[in-house]
Amino acid sequence: MTLESLLTPSLIFLGVPLSNKEQAIRFLLSQVVKRFGLGKNFEEFQKLVEERERLGGTTFPSRLFVPHARIPNFDDMIVALAVPREGFLSDGYEVRLVVLLLTSDSKPTIYLNTLSSFAKISMKKGVFEALLACKRPREVLRIVAAQHLQASAEPTLSEVVQHPAAVPQETPLRDAAETLMTSPDSGLVVVDSQGKPVGLLTPQAVLASGIPPSYRVLDHHGFLTRPGWFSDWSIGNDPVASAMSPLPTLPGALPWSLAALEFQKFAGPYAVLAADGTLEGIVHAKDLLAKFIWD
Repeated sequence: MTLESLLTPSLIFLGVPLSNKEQAIRFLLSQVVKRFGLGKNFEEFQKLVEERERLGGTTFPSRLFVPHARIPNFDDMIVALAVPREGFLSDGYEVRLVVLLLTSDSKPTIYLNTLSSFAKISMKKGVFEALLACKRPREVLRIVAAQHLQASAEPTLSEVVQHPAAVPQETPLRDAAETLMTSPDSGLVVVDSQGKPVGLLTPQAVLASGIPPSYRVLDHHGFLTRPGWFSDWSIGNDPVASAMSPLPTLPGALPWSLAALEFQKFAGPYAVLAADGTLEGIVHAKDLLAKFIWD
């Protein structure tokens, strides 16, 4: 299934006067329900889209905004597209293209790959600017078709994850330090009793945990000049949870191109989750870069 096959000229709107994401959502939803005779469902659809937005914004640094929702008892995929007359801000980023996606719970792959395909277009500067300059919907279709993008398949994060050692959050720091010394990884993933990641333990954090509290208040690491300071340094039996840093997560089913956009928001690493929320692995920006360059 190609990306352009999901688009229809009657749901492509160019030069629309939109000033914020709420207005963009209402405009595209109104056009969708009008096009398919679903006027009685407008408020339901709007509620679902807004609820999804509250879970986490879908505005990307590449100037793409993708409001979306999964519709109960709905077995289709609807895509509506709008190019605002002027850009507006959403979640701190300028928006120049709005793509509304309405899909069913049974088609997550098509939904993710459709989102991924538009993300790819938004990251190709020349292509994206040409799309924004279109005067007619069929020009948009020709540009999209020329990219030869598929909405049915793209490699996912599950294919590039690394598998670092994981330790329970109640593990003593001293034991975790020994694991770090024998591990080739740059950190340990900390997991809860259900195997779900809750943080990352790095060698730097373990080292810092061994510095006596009285030394930590000294300016500019002045304690390092004190003779014998290292004799006071020791790693205790506090749980690793006391020294771990946050570890954001991404689903293993996420396509590479969408993951690349996430790395623009946070440098990583990210924990990669299996469908049940348990740890599948970890991914760094360099892992994705290697795939994009050499695969």
